[in-house]
Amino acid sequence: MIDALAPAGTRAVLVGSDWGGGVALSMAHSRKHRHRVGSIVAHLPSYSEVEKDELRRIKSDVMVCWVKDDQMHNFSKWKPNLKKIPRATAYVASRHDEAAWSCASRERAIVKFLTGVDYLPAAQAVIKRPTQVVESTEGVKATAHQNIVFRGELTRRTTTDHDGAAGG
Repeated sequence: MIDALAPAGTRAVLVGSDWGGGVALSMAHSRKHRHRVGSIVAHLPSYSEVEKDELRRIKSDVMVCWVKDDQMHNFSKWKPNLKKIPRATAYVASRHDEAAWSCASRERAIVKFLTGVDYLPAAQAVIKRPTQVVESTEGVKATAHQNIVFRGELTRRTTTDHDGAAGG
C-alpha cells in the first residue's frame, strides 16, 4: 500500500492498534520494508518475536500507547519488548486516570511525538487570581477573589494583599 500511495523514498508513519500495531512493528524491523517506515504509533500492540531480539533492529521512532489496567493486553508481560526497541517512547496510563487516558490527552501526546511540537503546552508561569480587600455592608473586611479573568488581563495582573499593598 505504501508503494502504491507514496512516492519512492517516502517514509510512512504507521499507526496501528492491537494487531495493526504488531504489523507496524514487524514492518519496521523487516529487511524488506523497514526503509519505508518513518515512525510508528502502536496502541496496545499484539506482538511476539519470531527471532530473538528482532525488535532491536527497529531504526524508526516508536510510540507505544498502553493502558495499565487492560485485561486483554498485559503491560507487565509486554514491557520487555518495549525495552528492546531502541527509540521507543511509552505513553502508559490507567483508565481510572481520566485526564491522562482521555482522547484529547492521547492525541496531544501523539502529535507531540510525531511533530516535536506540543500544541497545548503547560503554563510557563503560575498566575494568581486577582484579589481585592473589600468591606461588607456590616463593615467586616474580607478578601474577594476574582473568578472570571479575561485572557488579556492575565499577563501582568497584580494582586492586593490583606493590608492593601500591591503585590505580584
